[in-house]
Amino acid sequence: MGATLACIALALVIASQNEVLTCKIAGSPAYVEISDGLYVSTLIEEYEYGRIEASILDAKKRIEETFGKLTSSPKMIITQNSAEADSLGSNATAHSHLSAFGQCLVFGPEGRNVDVFAHELVHAEVHSRIGWLTQLISIPVWFNEGIALIVDYRAPYLPTNIDIRESEVELVKSKNYGYQFFSDDAIKNYQAARLAVDPIDPKLLYPKLEEINSGKSFADAFGL
Repeated sequence: MGATLACIALALVIASQNEVLTCKIAGSPAYVEISDGLYVSTLIEEYEYGRIEASILDAKKRIEETFGKLTSSPKMIITQNSAEADSLGSNATAHSHLSAFGQCLVFGPEGRNVDVFAHELVHAEVHSRIGWLTQLISIPVWFNEGIALIVDYRAPYLPTNIDIRESEVELVKSKNYGYQFFSDDAIKNYQAARLAVDPIDPKLLYPKLEEINSGKSFADAFGL
């Protein structure tokens, strides 16, 4: 079993090299760095830069008011169209490339807003606080998505707009891996995950992650 896990971990580390390359693409002539670590497609008009930067600042403020101070500083890439997003390993909304070698958040044309910026920045913060391997081993995907949705106010994911059964909320807690969470009804899984994390005091997120860093299991730290 140990050898199998080691092989899987090695394969994932090698695969994460692609994510590092994704971040380096941002240094190409197709992107311009408009502020520290923030790269924008040259197809985006300059008058939009201010709105993008303001939305990111609002997203960071929302996170800090909810969970506490941010410590992560991921590279962020803003694309103009779906083709650009796809070339950087993202869908039309966004994707977080979080590896053993760094953090790179790619935003598609449908993700250039406060909600999506906040959502992906939470993923980067969790990754930053506990590290790639610990997150991979200890943090279920449903929890990671549910926590990010706390600061993501898009209408389908607001608790007041979610109408699903308690059994569905319990079921999502068995979807610990991406292939389980994203392979069927993803919207319902996101909604269930949002409700599943409702009992957590957001101000305790960082201390609980530190408990996991100190060796406590996810179940013992969060009681979920």
